[in-house]
Amino acid sequence: MDSRDTAFAKTLVDYSVAVQSGEIVWIDVMSTTPVSFVRALIAQVKAAGGAAHVRVTNERLLRQQIMMADERLLTT
Repeated sequence: MDSRDTAFAKTLVDYSVAVQSGEIVWIDVMSTTPVSFVRALIAQVKAAGGAAHVRVTNERLLRQQIMMADERLLTT
């Protein structure tokens, strides 16, 4: 793992989010997010006592889905 990924992930987990033991952390990333950074985030969440839940979204497919969506799917 790149040490810069680890350092940034540690800052996010320990300082910005302040993950506490037992917390579940939702990590929502785009398919263009470097895997090494996501892996570093998962490791730092675990080190802080949390559990990482990762969702990867493909922005190209999401855009296509929105552009082609049936009106019934867009109303509440």
